[in-house]
Amino acid sequence: MEKLLNLTILSFFILLPSVEAISLGTLVKNDFVAVKQNESAKFIILFWNVENSSYIVETKVESSPENWIIIVNPERFLLDSTTGSESIFLPYQKDPVRAFPLNVFVKPVSAKPGNYTLVLSAAAGHPGNTINFFQERKFKLTLKVEGEAEVSSQTSIQETGMPAGEIAQIQNYSNYILYAAALVCILFISLLIYKYG
Repeated sequence: MEKLLNLTILSFFILLPSVEAISLGTLVKNDFVAVKQNESAKFIILFWNVENSSYIVETKVESSPENWIIIVNPERFLLDSTTGSESIFLPYQKDPVRAFPLNVFVKPVSAKPGNYTLVLSAAAGHPGNTINFFQERKFKLTLKVEGEAEVSSQTSIQETGMPAGEIAQIQNYSNYILYAAALVCILFISLLIYKYG
């Protein structure tokens, strides 16, 4: 009876489907846009993957004002570590990471002046026949529709004047200075210990 129980437990673990971790990185470049009545707005969300395996990302509009035209381009895409037209420097990565831009176009049809919110979700995973695990993110985007008398403004993350490669070189240079200073301190303390010890 004990052997049968052990065999059952062993079979359970052998037949269990494997689970992979999903590295889904995201950054909303602009989560607030102000437009005049009957103008269109564009939101950009960056996606990246630092792992060697690729996975499918599917997007869906969770909530939005009625009768608005919302275009998510693309709605479904394959994300791997080489996909993307933009670069992002991550503090835990040696080199810049490729980021894939997702464009969300919004046309507020017959909207009165005011602030409106739309929620977009993105689910990443490996669809298959066995147990599926997905990582999901929700993005809250705000659109301000202004009247004719108001001044249009847009808030977004501003890029620095330097490309990501130069930022990485500056950070690497400061690391080398720190290591050199630590080495000089260690040699100085060793010399003092040798001379007076």
